[in-house]
This record gives sequence, C-alpha cells and structure tokens, in this order.
Amino acid sequence: MEDALKNPRGVRLLWLEILVNDRLDLAPWWEREEVREAYAKACRWYHTYRSLIDSLLARSPLPYEPGSVDPRDYRVFAEVLQFVTDHA
Repeated sequence: MEDALKNPRGVRLLWLEILVNDRLDLAPWWEREEVREAYAKACRWYHTYRSLIDSLLARSPLPYEPGSVDPRDYRVFAEVLQFVTDHA
C-alpha cells in the first residue's frame, strides 16, 4: 500500500481497489487525505452501482456517501469489474 501511495497512478486507482477488495485495511493510512478521498469515491460508486457490484462480487456493503460519480471513470470501473470477475 505504501508503494501505491507513492505513485500518482496508484493514488488515482486506489478507489477501485477499495471498491472491489473489502479485506483492505486502510487504518494505517487513514490520516492521509488521498486515502479518505479514495474511500469516499469508492462509496459513491458502490451506491450508484450497488446492484451490479453485489451481483458480481461478494463484499461487505460500503457506507453511503452523498455526491455523484464522474462518468469519465466508468470505463476503468467496468474494466476492473471484468478483471475481478474473470479472476475470481
């Protein structure tokens, strides 16, 4: 996780890891703003696409986070779901 947070691309994609991996322990990095922002973004995407995500992944629900999702992220969201379900 520390290496991912050192890499700008890793920080940009962290929300996806949070979205698909409910075993990820964020506590050691919770004080970092980018981790909290990624978590909030994952929560928004989870609630926007909850039915789809729950049908594909066995994960604990994420809490509700008000706000909208950026549709420009949809392609990477879909690719990650495809990858995760292909390798489950």
